[in-house]
Amino acid sequence: MACRAAAGHSETVGAADAGLSSCRARRSARTEATPLPVNSQKRELEKVNCVVPSIIDTPANRSAMPDADHASRPKIPDIAQAYLFLASPAAGLVSGAAVPV
Repeated sequence: MACRAAAGHSETVGAADAGLSSCRARRSARTEATPLPVNSQKRELEKVNCVVPSIIDTPANRSAMPDADHASRPKIPDIAQAYLFLASPAAGLVSGAAVPV
């Protein structure tokens, strides 16, 4: 359903925006369809988390979308901080999270 909505929306926006909409729809479907692995030895769920960045502030994205609000987009260090948190002891009880950045 999300892909169909993105496809219908693509006719009313520019090509770059249409591509971004379909990318978001695929990412959403992939996140929802990812199974949690089970440790067969212990019969426990392993910790599984993911970081889901929005449009990242990169030189390529700045040149492709010059009129966008680049200040509001995550930078590479922002995304790295999310990964570092999920790998830290502070995130000990966090599992099954899709962290938007």
